[in-house]
Amino acid sequence: MRRSSVALAALLTLATRGAVGQHRVYLTPFGGGFVPTTELGSLQVLDSGGNPITLDSEMQTSAGGGARLSFWPREALGIEGSIFFTKSSVRVTNGTQAALFDGRLALGSVKALWQVSNGTSGTDLVLSGGLAGAHHGGQAFRLVGTATDLGGVVGTALYIVVGPQVKLRLDGELFAYSYSAGPSLGSRTQLDLSITAGLNILLSR
Repeated sequence: MRRSSVALAALLTLATRGAVGQHRVYLTPFGGGFVPTTELGSLQVLDSGGNPITLDSEMQTSAGGGARLSFWPREALGIEGSIFFTKSSVRVTNGTQAALFDGRLALGSVKALWQVSNGTSGTDLVLSGGLAGAHHGGQAFRLVGTATDLGGVVGTALYIVVGPQVKLRLDGELFAYSYSAGPSLGSRTQLDLSITAGLNILLSR
């Protein structure tokens, strides 16, 4: 009985060590591009005389950057938090004339990760999905104020091994959320795309 207990304790210890050894934490600083695929809709801005007017608006394609922190408690399953920031001009138009205003956008997300490949080829494919938030700010949104809109995000990533603790990571993410510049201006579903590249750095194992 004593030998069985000792053997069971040893087996549990080995199993626990094995499980802990699978816990991986990665930090991924990245840069890339922001591509809006839908218009913002109506937005209030100031004309040249300082008077508020309502015009159609859309954010412009721009460069941006951010970081991701991911935790893998299992070999093929993980969770990740990320933030992406871009300074994107906002184009407003009345149909015949147009003007550009400075704008900012922060996209944050918390996602589940699923590694599709087996991790033995030097490249891995990872699918993801979860909750997202979008925060607009800057000169273009001065009259309507800033707010954080909640929505969802889906993505795919390709990991390429470049060293024992570093991988090149290429990501594409689609953010979906409902944006409104005010109760009287209506709301539209926004579909924003981010395409980024970064270094996936192993922090702990």
